Amino acid sequence: MQERFGAWLRERRVQLGLTRRSLARRVQCSEVTLQKYEYGERSPTRDVFDLLARTLRVPDDQLEPLWQAARQNTAGQAQLMERGRRRLAVGMSAWARRTPPSVGRTRPPGA
Repeated sequence: MQERFGAWLRERRVQLGLTRRSLARRVQCSEVTLQKYEYGERSPTRDVFDLLARTLRVPDDQLEPLWQAARQNTAGQAQLMERGRRRLAVGMSAWARRTPPSVGRTRPPGA
């Protein structure tokens, strides 16, 4: 089994001759979601993992180690979330600079 779940998932899918589209249909998720699993940007829920394991014919003795690898698949997810937070903060500060502090007011509130 591969160290990274996403790499293992892609390799196993290709070994079985499945396209991303066909596997996504079998496990009832979108192609984009499956792609994110393969790239390590997301981790599957337990339900989706179980469908993947069944579809990809994972032996019972490998289910738990593979599930643990799938849960750790989100190393890149934390970086993406932090990048998104930074973009949001930059966007909010730019919005605050463009918005007048007291639109339509002549005195501060409570004065």
